[in-house]
Amino acid sequence: MNKLIVIHRNFKNLSTGGHYYLANTIQYLKREKLNMDVFNCDTVPIKARNNRFLFVVYILKHFLRNRKGIFSFTNHNLYFYLLIPLFFSRLMGNKYGCGCHLTQYNLRKNFFMRWLEFLCEYLILQGASLLIIPSKAAIQQFKVFHIERKKIVVVNPAPNVVGQNEVLFHRQVSKILFTGHVEWRKGLDILIKAMGRLKDLDLHLDVAGLYNRNSSYFRNIQKTINESQLTDHVSFHGCLSPNELSNLYKKADLFVFPSRHETFGMVLVEAISFGLPVIASSIPTTVGIIDNNTNGILYDTEDSESLALAIRKLACDTNLRYAIMKNNVRLSKKLRTWDDVGRENYKAILPFLDRPQKKFLNSEQL
Repeated sequence: MNKLIVIHRNFKNLSTGGHYYLANTIQYLKREKLNMDVFNCDTVPIKARNNRFLFVVYILKHFLRNRKGIFSFTNHNLYFYLLIPLFFSRLMGNKYGCGCHLTQYNLRKNFFMRWLEFLCEYLILQGASLLIIPSKAAIQQFKVFHIERKKIVVVNPAPNVVGQNEVLFHRQVSKILFTGHVEWRKGLDILIKAMGRLKDLDLHLDVAGLYNRNSSYFRNIQKTINESQLTDHVSFHGCLSPNELSNLYKKADLFVFPSRHETFGMVLVEAISFGLPVIASSIPTTVGIIDNNTNGILYDTEDSESLALAIRKLACDTNLRYAIMKNNVRLSKKLRTWDDVGRENYKAILPFLDRPQKKFLNSEQL
């Protein structure tokens, strides 16, 4: 039987949906007792963990040692590290698969880096025998790489934090919650601008997620906060434990998801599990999760005025907020679990491991 090799550079600090997705999938695969090696910061020597060149050499050395009979699986955003090792592995007759959680090239502003990253992503995805993508809508984002002929499997993620019988409804709206990295793609700047238009509502924004005080994006956000006189109305909490994050979800009155680009939107599902009324940008992936005016409100992407109007609408319409909460409570009973995700990834990988197929039940999807 082929050996499965799963590669990830860092499992010590899980901070993104892609990290959680792969980490939980690995836990499921381990329970299935696959012949498997996992490379992460627990298994790779310290020098290789902290040096890109040594990391590439370490993985390449392992591939050359195994030579044949392996199937590799990784998140595709490790393309910069793994392009050479996976190329040599393919020359030796092996195959590999990728979890496609985000296109990277379109986030670069520098023209040269943008096309260099596009080329690396293109080569990695073209060479893959299996592409696991977290939503049907996300497939459109990867079409630029001409992967229509590849084997694509869609496996929706599960929420990391789930509200179980902890749904609260507050008649007065005072707290808004944003969860995610403080970076341009996540659109926190749009939400801050919208808050500046709503000072008469006396709202407070809690931001839960990794942020870098020295980044130009964070400095620009702080400048907007100061100029809009919102200093006492915005709190940055950084990365939180599941219990701490659950407490923020329970205290919130509204959840806002202002992302510019996403392949799924795991935090949307988390907010739904707590019965929170959701306001989300109308990007393709959120349209697949949010039914406008039923379990949330969609606003025009990147339009802070449209977002402010949506927040005001829910803040002032108690009946609509309550109806959305009830619908989200109903939906929360159908949420997927990480076992569902692991099982479906396992099923997709099995054909490359020469292992007998199992019979699987179809899991309910949100």
